[in-house]
Amino acid sequence: MKNIIVLLLVLTVILGTSCKKEIEEPVNPLPKKMADLKVKADFDWNTTKDYFFTISGPVNRSIRISSADGSTIYQKGMIFSEEPFKATISIPAYIKTVHLLYVDQNIEIPLSGNNINYSFLMKTSTTSGTALQKMVNSKNENFKN
Repeated sequence: MKNIIVLLLVLTVILGTSCKKEIEEPVNPLPKKMADLKVKADFDWNTTKDYFFTISGPVNRSIRISSADGSTIYQKGMIFSEEPFKATISIPAYIKTVHLLYVDQNIEIPLSGNNINYSFLMKTSTTSGTALQKMVNSKNENFKN
């Protein structure tokens, strides 16, 4: 009986010590510092993109350039009938369109190039001797660099 107890005790010690969890080192550990990052040489770190806007209109009024939902206003300014509004605006790189608000028009403009040119034009027509003014949008011109 003593031999059985000693044998069980020895087996328990052997089994207890042989069941150690093996910890594997990760193949690609997370870098501790920015200098430890391995990044391709052509990776673009910019989170914004600069756009040069030239916007003209027939009357002296304010212009607002905003996000599509209007929650973020990127720039406000004035359009004078003899001088267009010009501005360089940094916009988040993931944004693909902006809205131009001028007088009572809200125009969506795609951000397909670095130079964004837009003209609000006014046409005058007469009906029954009364002059009617209608705002007409000219074709949006985006120039890629």
